[in-house]
Amino acid sequence: MHSCEFAALQDELLLHFQSFSGEREGDERRRNSDVSEILKNTTFPRIRFTSAPLLLGCDIRNITKETMEIVATKEVIAINQDPHGVQVKKARMEGDIQVWARPLSGYRVVLLLLNRGRTRSPITAFWDDIDIHANSIVEARDLWKYQTLKQKFVVNLTATVDSHACKLYVLKPVA
Repeated sequence: MHSCEFAALQDELLLHFQSFSGEREGDERRRNSDVSEILKNTTFPRIRFTSAPLLLGCDIRNITKETMEIVATKEVIAINQDPHGVQVKKARMEGDIQVWARPLSGYRVVLLLLNRGRTRSPITAFWDDIDIHANSIVEARDLWKYQTLKQKFVVNLTATVDSHACKLYVLKPVA
C-alpha cells in the first residue's frame, strides 16, 4: 500500500472519529466496531491484494474476534500467496471510484471495487480494463460473503459499493 493510501485511510478514520463528538456510554464500543468495518472494507483487502507481508501492529493476545476474522480470512490471504506473483494495478479511477485488478494463477483475476466517496455508488469493471478476454463468460466469487454468485457475467461486472467500502471478488472465466 502506498503512503497516499495510508493517508486516505487516516482521513477516512479521522472523519469517522470526528462524527462522534459528545460520546455517550457505549459509543466507544460502537466506534471501534465501525472502525473494524472500515478496515475490513478498505484497508485489509488492499494490503492482501498487493502481495505485501502481513504485519500486525498490535498485541495479538488481545486482538478482538472481529479483527481476527478480518486478518484470518483464508481466501483473501490466498490471493496474497498466489504463485502467479504479479502485482496489482489500478485499472481505472473516476473521482472517488477505483477499480483494482491482479492476475492470479489458473487464469483467474482478483478484482477490488473501491468507493472512497461519501455516498453509495455503482462501480463497473470492464473486462478490457482488467485483462479478461472481451467475450469471456465469468464466474465471480465474493470473498467477503464466502460465496460464488449465481449470475455469470459478460463484458463487465457492476456492483453497488457503500461509502468508504469495497467489494472483493475472484473472477474465473468459464467460457
